Amino acid sequence: MDAVVDLIRDIEGRQGKAPQADLTAARGHQRQAQFHLHNVEAGNSTGFHAPGEALRILNESTNAAARAA
Repeated sequence: MDAVVDLIRDIEGRQGKAPQADLTAARGHQRQAQFHLHNVEAGNSTGFHAPGEALRILNESTNAAARAA
């Protein structure tokens, strides 16, 4: 979650300073990262029934956030 929040703050800080195409791409990665994060959170679980799958999805979230940076 920290990676997603940091990314959102970074995108907000780059408003008006970075090319619009870069911001659009970063927002796309942010949406993907947030989707994966919410997927795990919406299940109201930390992976009790499938910890490996929850970890895989969370890794997808952090990877998407890293691609935007």
